[in-house]
Amino acid sequence: SATPLDPRPFRELDGHVLPFSVPVEWGGMSIVDMNLRSFRWILEHLDFEWVVLLSGQDYPLRPLPDIEESLLSATHDGLMEEPAEVGNRIVRPDRRRIRYGFAFRYFYRYYTLPSWPASLGVPPRVRRSLSDALWKVLPRAQGLVFLHPMPAGARPRLGFRRLRTPFNSEFRCYKASPWFTLRRRAIERLTTMGPRERELWRYYSRTVIPDESFFQTILFNDRTFRFHPDNMVFSTWRPGSGSPEVLTREDVPEAARSGKHFARKLDIEVDASALDELDRYVFSGP
Repeated sequence: SATPLDPRPFRELDGHVLPFSVPVEWGGMSIVDMNLRSFRWILEHLDFEWVVLLSGQDYPLRPLPDIEESLLSATHDGLMEEPAEVGNRIVRPDRRRIRYGFAFRYFYRYYTLPSWPASLGVPPRVRRSLSDALWKVLPRAQGLVFLHPMPAGARPRLGFRRLRTPFNSEFRCYKASPWFTLRRRAIERLTTMGPRERELWRYYSRTVIPDESFFQTILFNDRTFRFHPDNMVFSTWRPGSGSPEVLTREDVPEAARSGKHFARKLDIEVDASALDELDRYVFSGP
């Protein structure tokens, strides 16, 4: 939503730049909103069998005709990471430190707090003291109130434990990667907004990182769908990290051997040679 693109080069490749955008905020419902708007536009304007949802830091690990052939011969409705069921049980509070679980994301009602403005003139030492005092109190209360950790630049969010949720033994809360590949009928299912889906929308609009649960909860609760339990995206993770590591040239052989369709994340400012090496594997083989 931040970078304007000239649509003319895309038209020459029989591609499209969508004629709308919404202000997207990390960890917010705006990501789900933008995906749904895109899905609806695709359904209205394109003849397709599959949708592959990628980030700007993804890169193919196989020639695109190979990926297309794999999808055309598939018998399932999508490639999605094996889901984790999110239970309503909160990890037992530890009075010394914050203990994190996915229940904190989806069973609390969150409010966005204003960022601490440096313009208030509060000395850095005082701000640090206040912050230290806050983090001593929060672990004791995390079963009822939770300050969700956010990346640098994102506004803090304070959540309160919900008394009621839309989930039960027949309709469960699921969490999985937000990067997936879906057949047309699964995209149609996601854009069908009945009373339950509208209730879910309202509910998830007050959660954190809903793009890892809103779509997944709808699809994995619908037993008419069958999914391959792998989104076919290669990534590496550091323990405790909230996002995958940037891949370098040294990671390319493992990524190429994985058999996945795409790799993430890549960054030309970190290691541009990784992209050249991937091209060599994709187009020439090891």
